[in-house]
Amino acid sequence: MRYQYDIIHVPGKDLNTADFLSRSPLQETGSNELQEEVQAYVDNIVQHLPASDERLIQIRDHQRKDPMLCTWRDQILGEGKRRNSKISNYADLSVKDGLLLKGDRIVIPKDLQQEVLKQLHSGHQGIVKTKERARISVWWPGITKDIETYVGKCTICCKNQYPKYEPMCPSELPTNPWQKVGTDLFMWKQNNYLLVIDYYSRYIEIAKLNTTTSEGVIHHLKSIFARHGLPQ
Repeated sequence: MRYQYDIIHVPGKDLNTADFLSRSPLQETGSNELQEEVQAYVDNIVQHLPASDERLIQIRDHQRKDPMLCTWRDQILGEGKRRNSKISNYADLSVKDGLLLKGDRIVIPKDLQQEVLKQLHSGHQGIVKTKERARISVWWPGITKDIETYVGKCTICCKNQYPKYEPMCPSELPTNPWQKVGTDLFMWKQNNYLLVIDYYSRYIEIAKLNTTTSEGVIHHLKSIFARHGLPQ
């Protein structure tokens, strides 16, 4: 290229001489083609919603009784007098045949949320799976937190959940070798062994055992401690 440009933003208050570009903003123009594409997208979503026609009618009727959803619906359809700041955060809201949607998910009114939570958690699959089911079907403000609370209070899940083990922590480093040791027994190729490790140097001693009785283990420990010193 013949030219190299540096684009620098200059606040309007610092522009002593008005230039054309900063004083001639583009006018917003409607696009019928874009609106048609959006409408076709919404129509396709409604045709593939995971609910029967009767269920969709029930949800739509409950949406119309929900004050917040009624306000959102009116503003989406251009019937609201003032733009609510909350709805600006949900740009993918749409209305099709009176049914309020968020993307490809049905917006659930307040009085149906507990019922839907129960359906989402059917099978007691846990928080992660319940959230995954919600992401492809339903939505309402705060649904993620509501799912966590609902599953956390499920008595069946609490009774059958896997035990939580404490995380492994690094051991404290002793000040001298063989001041602190760790021991364990293990089997390899049908033989029993005693493992002793020095916490300071991580040096390992292994002794083959003829017997795993306390007397047999103590005998080999005495031999190891005689060479390296008695731990504290």
